Amino acid sequence: QDESGVSSRPLFVAFALTLFVLNLLYLGRGEGERSAMYMLPFVVIPAAHLLHEICARAGSIRPAVVVFVFLAIQSWAIESCLYTYW
Repeated sequence: QDESGVSSRPLFVAFALTLFVLNLLYLGRGEGERSAMYMLPFVVIPAAHLLHEICARAGSIRPAVVVFVFLAIQSWAIESCLYTYW
């Protein structure tokens, strides 16, 4: 439950079911890139919600800063090692 007393479980179940259905629809037709494009919000939004809850419990933005630094380093490492610059 979050600070308003509302459970997040139904939200995550709805996201998981929608993600599953979209994944089957697009991967079944062999469109992996399009599937990945449409699936991204269903991964990012619940992760952002969870990060918000963690920051609220911690009373600081330190968890968000740690996640941002990790994602920046991860992006830099992947682009450097796999030469995926645009």
